[in-house]
Amino acid sequence: MASYVQLRYGDSNHNIRININRSGTGRLLLNSRALEIERMGANEQKKPQNETLCDRKRKKDNSLWRVLNSPFVVTALAGLVLMVLTVHLQNKAARIEQERARIFQKWEQKRTAFASFSKNFGKSAKYAIEYKYREIWIVKHRKDENREDLVFEDDLKSYKDTVQRYHELLAEYCEINSDTLYAMVSSIFDSEEVVTKARDLYERMNRLTAANSVEDVHTEYKIADKEYKEIIELMAREIKGYYKE
Repeated sequence: MASYVQLRYGDSNHNIRININRSGTGRLLLNSRALEIERMGANEQKKPQNETLCDRKRKKDNSLWRVLNSPFVVTALAGLVLMVLTVHLQNKAARIEQERARIFQKWEQKRTAFASFSKNFGKSAKYAIEYKYREIWIVKHRKDENREDLVFEDDLKSYKDTVQRYHELLAEYCEINSDTLYAMVSSIFDSEEVVTKARDLYERMNRLTAANSVEDVHTEYKIADKEYKEIIELMAREIKGYYKE
């Protein structure tokens, strides 16, 4: 008759049973539940558990982070950022320099226009009033029989010499081309006041050259001289505030 000895360890699912027969030999029996557990444990060690979508994404993110956090990638990204920033600053500096050059060029144009206008308008007005005085005198005495004996009171020239001087002054007035002066001021200066004054002055000079009496010429000239001083002041103010070193 066989007898047995049963050894227990751990919980009830883990035990060892030894059967001993009459001859004294024995046979080792393992609890089937324990074997099943051991087999499952071995299988679990050999086969990885099924990964979820979140697990795979987490591993992918970790791998990507390790790549991005590597010294090579960090150095490359820093170099790229520095290059982009450098190009941006260079482009911005170039635009600023271009705008500064444009402003300076416009400022120079204003200065040139101011100098040309202030110089040539004075000469134009002088020629206008002088040729108009002679024109009115010549028209007045054109039909006089003794016109050759007459003398123009301003320079004591004879009628013939006065006619010649009249044509010289008229040519000098036309050479300056006052239309160009006013157009230049209106196109270069930005102030509405300057543009308006230039237009008013242009119309004033047209009235002066169309006058038929010395009194009218003198009156228009006085008004034109006042308007000229006003526009010169406005132009100088705009130039002063337009560009600063």
